[in-house]
Amino acid sequence: MSISCLPVYAQEITEIENILIESQNREDKRHQNVAPLETHASEIILTKDELQGVAGTQGDPLKALSTLPGIVNAYSSSGAGLNNGFYVRGSNSNENTIWIDGLPVGYMFHLGGLYSIVNPDLISEFDTYLGGFGVEYGDKLGGAINVQTKDPRSDLTEHSAQIGFFDSSYRVEGPISENSSGYFAVRRSYLDLFMPATGSLGNSDINYTQFPQFWDLQAKWQYQLANGFVDFNILTSNDKLTLNVDNRGDILQDPAIAGYLGGEDAFQTYGIRWHQNLNNNWEQKIRLGLLNTSSERFIGSQLDGEPNPGSPYTKNVKGENWFLLPQWEYSGGIDSNLKAGLDAYSYKYDINGYWYQPCQEGQPDCNLTRLEKGTLDEVITGTELSPYIEYQQDITDKFALTFGLRNSNIRLKNNNLNAVSPRVSVEYEWSENLILTAHWGKFVQKPEMSQLVDNLGNPTLSLSEAEHRIIGAKYKFSHLWSMQIEAYHKPMINLITTSTTDYYANSAKGEAKGFDLFLKREYKDGSFGWISYGYSDSRRTDLPGSEERPFDGDQPHTLSAVWSQPMPGSWDKWRWGMKMNASTGQPYTKVVSRTSVPIPDGSGDNYWVPTYGDINGDRLPFYFRADLSMERDWKYHDIDLTTRFELINVNALFRQNVVGYLYNSDYSEVDEIYDLPFLPSFSIRGTF
Repeated sequence: MSISCLPVYAQEITEIENILIESQNREDKRHQNVAPLETHASEIILTKDELQGVAGTQGDPLKALSTLPGIVNAYSSSGAGLNNGFYVRGSNSNENTIWIDGLPVGYMFHLGGLYSIVNPDLISEFDTYLGGFGVEYGDKLGGAINVQTKDPRSDLTEHSAQIGFFDSSYRVEGPISENSSGYFAVRRSYLDLFMPATGSLGNSDINYTQFPQFWDLQAKWQYQLANGFVDFNILTSNDKLTLNVDNRGDILQDPAIAGYLGGEDAFQTYGIRWHQNLNNNWEQKIRLGLLNTSSERFIGSQLDGEPNPGSPYTKNVKGENWFLLPQWEYSGGIDSNLKAGLDAYSYKYDINGYWYQPCQEGQPDCNLTRLEKGTLDEVITGTELSPYIEYQQDITDKFALTFGLRNSNIRLKNNNLNAVSPRVSVEYEWSENLILTAHWGKFVQKPEMSQLVDNLGNPTLSLSEAEHRIIGAKYKFSHLWSMQIEAYHKPMINLITTSTTDYYANSAKGEAKGFDLFLKREYKDGSFGWISYGYSDSRRTDLPGSEERPFDGDQPHTLSAVWSQPMPGSWDKWRWGMKMNASTGQPYTKVVSRTSVPIPDGSGDNYWVPTYGDINGDRLPFYFRADLSMERDWKYHDIDLTTRFELINVNALFRQNVVGYLYNSDYSEVDEIYDLPFLPSFSIRGTF
C-alpha cells in the first residue's frame, strides 16, 4: 500500500471558466436567461437552478463543476483511486484561490468532493476562472473561485430544512432590526450514527473505526448603510475519518503502516466586509478578518529505533492567517474602469509531530517504511504586502483591453519572495454573434508552509511560476444555443519537487496545452442542458536532465453531457435529468518487479520492495459514469417542498469503473479498485 494512496481529505476543488450563477427569489422559481455574448473572456453563465438540477449532484451546485470542460478528478499517482479534489489545465488541486464572499477559506469540499461546504440555499452566484484570472485573486498557478452567498432576507423570516440520504441541514434568515438582517445555516452528516462502529471501505481490506463525518456552518449579519453595507461573516467546517490498517498483505508490503490512519481537518473564517459607494464614480471594498486552519494526521506505527516504537506517526498543523484586503474602483463611464488594491496578510503556523517527507506529484514509491522521517517542532511566521492595479478600456466600440499588474512581496522565515506579474486580456466583437478573446499573464505561487520547515523541508524555497496563454471564441447560434471554445498553453517553471539533498527544491518544470469546448442550450420551458469536451496534454520534468513524463492529472479526452426537462403528459409536474461523464483513463505507474529486503528495525525480518516502470507510463481503463434524477415541487399548506430522487452510478449495475490497482503482499498479484457502487439517493427540502 502506498502512502500517496491514502490522503484523508481533499485539497480545494479546482476551478473552471468563470461561472456566474444568478440568484433567484423564492417566488422566481426557475430561470432568467443571460445572453452568452454579454459575458467576459473565459466566462460561462449558468443559473443556480440549472446547476442544482444536474443529476448526481444531490442538489449541490458546486458539484456540477465536474460536468464542465477541462475538469479532471484527481486520483493518486499510483492509481489507488481515493479522490483528492480536481485537476484543471495541468495544475494541482492546491494551486487555486478559494474564497467565499471574497473571504479566504480552508477548503471548499468535504471529504474530497462528497459535498461542498456551503448550504445550497445560500448561494447566489460564483465566479470561477480556469485560468487568466484578475490580479485581485492573489498568487496561484491554477484557477480561482469566489462563491457569493445571498444577502439575508429583510422582508420576512424564512426557514428551510433538508433531510437527505447522507446528511441533514437547517437554515433560518430574516430581519433583525430596521436596517439589519441575517442568516444562520448548519449541516451535519449522519451516516456515522447509523453505520456499525467498524467496517470495511468498498472492496478494499481497509477497515474504518471512525466513519467519515463532517459538519459545516455559515452565519451572516448585515447592516445596510446609505449607499453601502457592512456585514460580519462566520464560515466554519470540520471533517474527520479514522481507518485501521490491519491486513497482513498491506503490512508485509509496508511494515510501518500497521495501525490507525486518519485525521481531522477544520477551519474557521471570521470576516468583516465594508462595501461603500463613495460617490458616482468611486466604490470602496474592504475585507478584514482571520482564517484559522487545523490539520491533524496520524498513520501506522513507529518501528524499533524510532522515538516512540508502536506509537503512530503524527503531524499537527495549526495556521493563523490575519488578512486586510482593501480595494478601490473608479468607473469612468461605460468605456473605462480602474481598480486598485492591496493584499496584506500575517501568517503564523505551528507545525509539530514525528512525520515523514510526503510524496510529491508523480512520485510512485511512497512506502512509509522507506520514507525519510524526522521530528517537527517549529513555528513559521510571515507577512505579505502585495499591491495591484487593473485598468479596463474600450479602445473602439468593438475592441476592449484590460491590463493588470501585481507586485507580490512575501516574507516567510526571513526569506523574501518577490515577483511582478503583468496580465493582459483583449476582446474583439467580430460580429453580432461572435466575440474573439485572448489572455496572457504571469502567475506565481508561494511554497506550502510544511515545505519550509528546517527538518524534512527547505526554508530557501522560492516562488513557482506559470504563464497563462489563452485564445478563444464565443458564438451564439440562436436565442437558445451558444458555444464557447478556448485553446490554452501554460508553461511552468520552478515547480517544487523532492530533492535528494534538500528534501525539496524548485527544480521541476512543466507544460500544459489543450482546448475546451462548451455547447449550451439555454433554459426555456423547463428544459436546459450542455455538452462539454476537453482535450489536454500535460507533462512534467522533475529534475534537470530527467525524462519528461505525463502529469498525474493528464487526461487527454473528457466528455460530459447534461440534460433536464419536465416529464410529458400527466407527469408534467416532475422534472427528470441525466448526466454522463466519459474520459480517458488517468495515468499511473506500474510495478514491474520486486525485491525482498530487511525491515529497517533490526528485527531480521524481510519485506517486499517493488520496482516501478516508467512514471505514469500506463493508464487506467476508459471511464464512464451515468446518473439519473427525478424532482418535483410540492405545496403543503404554507410549506414549499421539493423532493428529489437520484440514481447515482447507474453504470455500476453493468460495468464498474476501475480507479486504481491494489497489489498483494509480495506484488505477485494485482486486484482492481472500483469507483463508488450504484447508489440510490433521496432528499426532501421544505421552505416555510
